[in-house]
Amino acid sequence: DTPIAGPAAAPWQVTLSVNHGWLLRSELLTRPGIPPIDRLRGDTAQSRHSVAFQLVAGRAGAGGAIEGNWQSPFRLRDPASPGGALDYRHHAVTTLNLRLFVEPERLLRGTEKPAWLKDLNISLDIQNLLDSYRRVTLGDGSVPAGYRRYDAGPLGRTIQLSVRKRF
Repeated sequence: DTPIAGPAAAPWQVTLSVNHGWLLRSELLTRPGIPPIDRLRGDTAQSRHSVAFQLVAGRAGAGGAIEGNWQSPFRLRDPASPGGALDYRHHAVTTLNLRLFVEPERLLRGTEKPAWLKDLNISLDIQNLLDSYRRVTLGDGSVPAGYRRYDAGPLGRTIQLSVRKRF
């Protein structure tokens, strides 16, 4: 007897992607004759480093993916404030998203499968898994107006369960 090859025999496939962005120079020239604005040294708000990754694993009938993004901290200087007391300090931020899915019909062995499972797909999506947002503080540690938790990212974490069935 030879075993019946079914979904349980399907191998898992895994893919990992990692990207690192590193800004070495970023200047903005508003008009000739005046010095350019250095966007990496605090004249305007811009992260120097960013890292993005995606990990996907799946096989016939089931799978998942996690993706993330990290951005380095930066400072937005207030030229009118000596000593940086009113500089806006943007902290590093990490966001993660998760997606899982299953197609029950493809996971069951044997030939007798309930008809209602045909073309059924169940998925779970969690966006902003860590409920993160870019935190901003002033030199004294206080949070400036407009940068409180739900001012910066009012949606926060979202969870979506989807059940799809094709008839």
